[in-house]
Amino acid sequence: MATAMNGLPAGRDLKRLLEQAQKDYQANLDNLTDAATDEIETAIQRGDIDLKELVSEYARDASQLANEYYDQLRGLWAEQSSEPMPEFLHAKLVDPSRVLWQVEHGFSNTDFNGLTYQQVMEGRSRAGMTIDDLWPPLDNVDDAQQFIADMINASGRLTMQRNIKLDPTRPKWARVCGSAKPCAFCVMLASRGFAYNSQETADFGSGFHDGHCHCSVVPSWGRDEHLLARQAQWKSMYDAGKREISEAEGSGKHAAPKTSFKDVLAAMRRMFSDKLGDGVETRAPSLSPELDRRYKLSKPLKHFSQLTSKAVNPNIGNVPQGVYDPYGNNCQRCCQVAELRLRGYDVIAAPRGMYDQTGIRHFYISNWMTRDGKQRRWTNCAPRRKADSILKELESYPVGARFFIRGSWKTKGGHVWNAEIVMKNGRKTVKMYDFQGEDRDPDGYLSRVKNGGSSYIRVDDMFPSDALMDGHRLNFDTRLPKPTSWVIGAGDHAPTTSEANAAYWGPSDRQIDKSWGEYVRWSYSSPDAPAVKPNGREMVPKK
Repeated sequence: MATAMNGLPAGRDLKRLLEQAQKDYQANLDNLTDAATDEIETAIQRGDIDLKELVSEYARDASQLANEYYDQLRGLWAEQSSEPMPEFLHAKLVDPSRVLWQVEHGFSNTDFNGLTYQQVMEGRSRAGMTIDDLWPPLDNVDDAQQFIADMINASGRLTMQRNIKLDPTRPKWARVCGSAKPCAFCVMLASRGFAYNSQETADFGSGFHDGHCHCSVVPSWGRDEHLLARQAQWKSMYDAGKREISEAEGSGKHAAPKTSFKDVLAAMRRMFSDKLGDGVETRAPSLSPELDRRYKLSKPLKHFSQLTSKAVNPNIGNVPQGVYDPYGNNCQRCCQVAELRLRGYDVIAAPRGMYDQTGIRHFYISNWMTRDGKQRRWTNCAPRRKADSILKELESYPVGARFFIRGSWKTKGGHVWNAEIVMKNGRKTVKMYDFQGEDRDPDGYLSRVKNGGSSYIRVDDMFPSDALMDGHRLNFDTRLPKPTSWVIGAGDHAPTTSEANAAYWGPSDRQIDKSWGEYVRWSYSSPDAPAVKPNGREMVPKK
């Protein structure tokens, strides 16, 4: 058996080459993932491609990339050795079935827990389970895109793990986070640098939580534990977390043996909230403590596609023909409730009766504020320009940004609905949603809006206020009457048609003018800030 060759020196030039090789490999994986997610979306929409074979093909491509990267690193280190490295042939790619087993965790947490990969592949499952039984349904685009990305990352890791284990030179290895904002746990493990040996590869896979931090395995034949710039940064972050806990316990370095790694991770999440994917920001007091306490009951959703109009505005249409429907004229409530439900608030849209003036545009947008307690005004389409000219402006916002879109119809009246910036076929797209009623085509709304009659306001990075609660005044210095309800929660009374149409709300002309004078001093939306997910965390831009 060959002697281990893992104590070679690493000069400045070699470190630079290793750094560049790692960046190139990560970029290649990212590009492969981008291509895969785009292709599987197209394949699902067309419905004429074998999706399992498509996923398997990309898994094999990832294994090939990992093999090439391994050979590149081995060659760089071989130039530092006074002795030739023994030949190591490893051209065989990792079987996509093995990758599938890794990604789906085998048959764990099922009625067939205990089955091994070898038993399944050899047909020794008494229940007749096969590897094909592990394939998830690939009919949802978002889930399929996440799955193919996980398969690519896992295939690369398994290939590296296998090579390190079989290489006669017995290299050390390090965990390297590929995500721009990895989690604290992965940073802790990556902070060790090249401290893992080939005997530890058997435990490598268990430390991954579905690959969400895009961690990879990087081998090393050098004596140094930290060769990459990011490794030094991760070690610095972990050491800072340990110091924070030790100082908090008041006993300096002697506190370290008593310090739980979970406490250190918690400290890291607080200290480096902008650098960690699970960082915890020290937030200002909530703008909606009463709303949160009473209605924030559910986990946030991920996408508007998970919402339905029945969940947002279930009472629409329950009126006799010819009667004014207060639940069919409440779009300024529906758009807000859709955004609230996305964030985990268990509410539905309240009605707007025929004598209710809360539909005035600067009134209902006052319910939302930025983190520092400021408000925003609508960004209007230029006069006489086509209403859909705002689409160009919206596409300058980051993927994940969400909006209220307002339009004045060419015929009469107007409407307000929701929108989100999404990626479709490799380019930014503005996807429109209308949750007031079923069977609507909001993507075509702007063609029905008169020239200069459209406007938008960004809301993903804004926060609801308690002004949405019944009995609260609008967020103006001008003293306005308390408006009718904006939202209805479980246990609240849903006004009947007659009750809603009998209610009156209308400020005086002077009050409207004074509140408008406040509104025109508010700031406009900006595309500069990162998009904020419904769970309140910033989105990491996709490379």
